[in-house]
Amino acid sequence: MKNTLKLLFAFLFILNSNSFYAQKITTTEKSQKIAQKKLDKEAQKSTEDYRKKLDNDQSQLKKEQKKLERHQKDLKNAEKDLESTNKKNQQIRV
Repeated sequence: MKNTLKLLFAFLFILNSNSFYAQKITTTEKSQKIAQKKLDKEAQKSTEDYRKKLDNDQSQLKKEQKKLERHQKDLKNAEKDLESTNKKNQQIRV
């Protein structure tokens, strides 16, 4: 009877220790999954922030480019006006 009880306790101990380790591994896997999800969310957020920043920079550059194009048009118009004014002055002198 003592041997049977010892064997039963040893068997139960082995079963419990395996389930304990299995729970520990499962918990570790769960924590790894949770950590991976957190990392994925953070990466997605930083990617979205970077995209927003890029979009803002692109829109600002487009605005600056339009401004420069307007200034170039104004300069060309001013040059044309100067040329026409010079031609009129030359015609008046002659």
